[in-house]
Amino acid sequence: MPVREVDASDKRELNRFIRMERDLIGRHPLYVGELLDADVRKRLSGKSAFSKEMSFALFATDRARCAAIVSPLWQRAREEPKTASVGYFAAGADAADEVAELLDSAESWLGQRGMTRVIAPFNGSAVLGVAALTDAFEESPMFPMPWNPPYYEEYLTEAGYRPAYPLWYYDIDFTSDRYREASRRALADPQAEIRQIDKRRWREEVELGRELINEGFADEWEVHRFTPEDLRDVIKEAMAAKVEMLITTEKDAVRIEPDLQFPIPCYYLRLEIEILRGAADFDEAVGKICFPFGDAVVTSAPSG
Repeated sequence: MPVREVDASDKRELNRFIRMERDLIGRHPLYVGELLDADVRKRLSGKSAFSKEMSFALFATDRARCAAIVSPLWQRAREEPKTASVGYFAAGADAADEVAELLDSAESWLGQRGMTRVIAPFNGSAVLGVAALTDAFEESPMFPMPWNPPYYEEYLTEAGYRPAYPLWYYDIDFTSDRYREASRRALADPQAEIRQIDKRRWREEVELGRELINEGFADEWEVHRFTPEDLRDVIKEAMAAKVEMLITTEKDAVRIEPDLQFPIPCYYLRLEIEILRGAADFDEAVGKICFPFGDAVVTSAPSG
């Protein structure tokens, strides 16, 4: 089946592209379709703030679809300028050959634009949709992981993709005594207010959310970003103590401003763990805890 490139400026073609997944797998009771079609349409027509910097192309066959996406915002955040994604992936059963041709077309388009690595399925932002479900197909999935049939993973694996970036989620029993007590305490606190976002004051609401997150986690060492003032205090104490060098860990070094000048050498340590006995048992135990639902996203290098 030949692969066709969909013209995103053609409303009829774009609507058919958006509707395809619902037509293919929409009968499953756990499938939740792209109910906000208007929002999806804005993204894929380049009119959404989410897709402002993105460049993409839409591809489809009779029983499969995907988008080849280059997201500079994501690339800058991850410092991966040669990594792109294949998103808005959907396919019907027994469509392996069509999917292979579809992905090859998307990868070729990305390769022609200098991309050397592809993440799939990924819509360019975790908020817009990420990952393929690989387990628990009879359970309602947690946002942002949509429900998809088991053969999605098979199609991607057969196309040469490999598991990466595992995601997992946990259930909370809202009827439990523990949750009810925590909820009661939160609602009883006069400083806490739970309300819907006021879209009429969107910019103010976004700024409020930013402040809540930044101030709420400001004292958490794992998210605190060292300011130049913080580091100058450290350097001042180090100079007074006449130390020869400063040493930090690799994970903390990434939170230091790259342009900061140190008057004394500053090094970071890359830490590794070597298990001398029982490594297989350890890996099995960690796997059961950290990856209970399997790997969620797969990657591959594009062709072309």
